[in-house]
Amino acid sequence: MNVFLVGVAGRGSPGDVVTPAVLAGSGVTALWLIVPVFFSDRLMDPRRFVSFAVPRSVLVLGLTLAGMLNVGLILTLGWLLGHVLAWRSSAVAVVAAAATVPLALVMLGLLHQAASAAAGAWLVNRRSRDLLSILALCAMVGAYPITQGTLAAVTTVVDAADAVAHWLAWTP
Repeated sequence: MNVFLVGVAGRGSPGDVVTPAVLAGSGVTALWLIVPVFFSDRLMDPRRFVSFAVPRSVLVLGLTLAGMLNVGLILTLGWLLGHVLAWRSSAVAVVAAAATVPLALVMLGLLHQAASAAAGAWLVNRRSRDLLSILALCAMVGAYPITQGTLAAVTTVVDAADAVAHWLAWTP
């Protein structure tokens, strides 16, 4: 909401943008990492292209671009446009945010390709898929006490969001 108030409506202070922008950026990055693991496309497996005489650099570039052409790219471009608009109170910040858009797209595309290739290699047989399902379930069940402990330790959700955003600001 703060990103909307500062970026689109033009109200609020630019300092209100930092926490929501960091949390949204970390969430988008996590989605580009997690979604290919559970919904990996077997057609994009690099091992399927071994019989073709395609140089490795061209193959990686082609698979990365093909992996980026999806609904997630459209949503990510919308988020990046909102991210640039959120910093419109400062011309330098808008230029810096606009300059990072291609870098963010390249990073997310390579992250998607790496996660997709790793998932394709790990999830070849049924045991690996079952193990991943069990680990994902354990992670979801284990996240509940951590979330409850964090919420009990802070007085408000805003304090928790600021603390989490402080640490997530150092990650891609």
